[in-house]
Amino acid sequence: MSLRTAELTEAEGHEHVHVRARLILTLAPEDQARAQAYEDALRAERLRHAQERDRLAYLRATVLAEPTMARTWWLDRQRDQLAELTWKEFNEKVLPTVADPDDAHARALSVAQVLAEVVEQLGDDTDRHKQFVATARWVLREMGWDATAERLSEF
Repeated sequence: MSLRTAELTEAEGHEHVHVRARLILTLAPEDQARAQAYEDALRAERLRHAQERDRLAYLRATVLAEPTMARTWWLDRQRDQLAELTWKEFNEKVLPTVADPDDAHARALSVAQVLAEVVEQLGDDTDRHKQFVATARWVLREMGWDATAERLSEF
């Protein structure tokens, strides 16, 4: 209505009469307070959503973009639960979400997890432990990594 009356407009049926009007609508004080409270709540919610989008964009672009930083961030967030977290849980639940398959550190952690499980399974059986170490040393020598094979003999 106010847009129609803001411009000089010919009155219907009276070609020589032109009308321009300015309308002012007012609310009762209690309605004004309710409308203002609604606007304030709406503004606060939009601000909260914008901050959340910014936070998630920062996480995605900076923290989670690099596997090492993502691991550090995750570990920092889990400080209280780390004592309860096993390597298996870390390897199965955490690494797949933060590791880059081409990341050498992630691959090394996966191999370390497997080796830790092997050592657990060997337990106190010294004969099987010696057999495993001898086999691993043989594999390392076959790959041409004699110095690494010799370091394995320390175990």
